[in-house]
Amino acid sequence: MGETVVAKMRKETEDTRNGTNVRPDTFVDLERLTSEEDAKAKKTGIEAEDSKAECADLLAKAEDNTLTGQLEETVAEKVEEKTNLKLWKRIPGFGFILVLCGALVNTVVNVLVKDFEGIEPPVLLLYRSLITLSFSMPWAVAIDKPPFRQGMANKDKLLIFIRGVLGFAQMIANIYSVKYMHLGDQKMVTATRPVFVAISARLFLKESCGIMDLASMVLVGVGVVFVVKPPLIFDLDPGEQYDNRALYSAIAVFITTILSSSNTVIIRKLRKEHVVSLTAVNMIMFAVEAFLYILILEVEMYNPSWMDKLRLLAISIGMFFGSLFLILSLKLEKANKISLMNHSASIVAAFLVQIYYYHVLPDSYSIIGATLVTFAIFLLAGKSVMTSRKKIMR
Repeated sequence: MGETVVAKMRKETEDTRNGTNVRPDTFVDLERLTSEEDAKAKKTGIEAEDSKAECADLLAKAEDNTLTGQLEETVAEKVEEKTNLKLWKRIPGFGFILVLCGALVNTVVNVLVKDFEGIEPPVLLLYRSLITLSFSMPWAVAIDKPPFRQGMANKDKLLIFIRGVLGFAQMIANIYSVKYMHLGDQKMVTATRPVFVAISARLFLKESCGIMDLASMVLVGVGVVFVVKPPLIFDLDPGEQYDNRALYSAIAVFITTILSSSNTVIIRKLRKEHVVSLTAVNMIMFAVEAFLYILILEVEMYNPSWMDKLRLLAISIGMFFGSLFLILSLKLEKANKISLMNHSASIVAAFLVQIYYYHVLPDSYSIIGATLVTFAIFLLAGKSVMTSRKKIMR
């Protein structure tokens, strides 16, 4: 009896495990619960998708409103900036007028420097820097535009320092070359700067360098050789070629022209800085560098007479306004256009002064060199114009 009850209980347990002992209504309840859970899950998923879509629409509208607002603000700022421009900045072509005036002023200054006897170039540069600093610093303080203003980025300070060092080296070489070379030939050597600007742009900015650039480099190199006329290549009479001092100064000004080819780009980069601030910084650096040059190389100082003091004052004022015109022109026009106009006008003015003031006619070699260098400059200008037109068409 006991064994029969136990066996019956075991059979019910096994049937329950196998599902054979479950009532039919239990299956109905399970199916109903499962379908309700599935319906709830589907409804929740649909609501989640709807919420995501609504959020995406709201974000898109917010972004559109933000972009529209930013665009309107940018346009308003541009319009306000154009409206608030000073009168001289709104005159068409005024940048080219300034650079022409600067070229003429620098030519007159070169004549004064060439005729200034008995003073060494670093001493001349020291006097010139101190005189220019004596009226540029009060101007900078009066308009609250000090050198190395507060808040200036370290990168801009580094650019100003590089400009000061390279500018000093080129200025010293320029003074030596003006004293020992003909003005036309000296200006032809310094006019090669646009070509080296293209080279440095290729090396450091990874800009394209095509056939025109290579042709300009070759033309400039050959043209400078014709202008300088080194004795190793040209077998000329002693009176028809430069002496050693002129050759060394020509080499020095050629090298410093290559190194300082980035100064024009630096000025263009710092065009938002006030011109008096940039000038004052340059004069401070020139004065310090000239003093160290004189101290280290033991250059003899010069005690000028009253007439020489007036000449120094005229040279300082002329160089100041020449630099002022160049910086202001770079604030209005692109660097390549200003560089082309500056060197072209300087070449013409220098040759006119050489012929009509010093009565020195350029020989055939100088004419060939001047033609080659001028053609190289205009070749680069043509490439720049073509590149600008392609960008506009795109």
